[in-house]
Amino acid sequence: MKVSRAADVAVRSLVLLAVRDDEPMTLREICTSEGVSRPFLSRIFGSLSAAGLVMSHGGGRYTLTFPADQITLRMILEAIEGPEGMRDTVLRSLQNSGSSRRPALHPAWRQVQKRMVELLDAYTLECFALDAQFYL
Repeated sequence: MKVSRAADVAVRSLVLLAVRDDEPMTLREICTSEGVSRPFLSRIFGSLSAAGLVMSHGGGRYTLTFPADQITLRMILEAIEGPEGMRDTVLRSLQNSGSSRRPALHPAWRQVQKRMVELLDAYTLECFALDAQFYL
């Protein structure tokens, strides 16, 4: 699985919101902290908002919709990359190869993908926010 820059910035931005708890944070503050442009971050927050992970309080101020311990890494990645982005690229290439024969490693890749999704579901923003407080 390849994590895009947008997905990385989304996770880092939501960690900032988690650390701030219920205090809204502006996109400008997040842009400054993450070193990204406002248009780029606005697109990311549009996706996060559509997925129901953040809520706008007007004036470009946002908070998390749910407590940090209820927002998983998988939820964030799916909001940015879509459900297809969660599929292992090797498994996808095997499925799209056009071969009618099932590759020998196919069952192993399915297990790897299953375990990866389990791990992404196990990590919440709370896990990252606790570490982030040390660095902020």
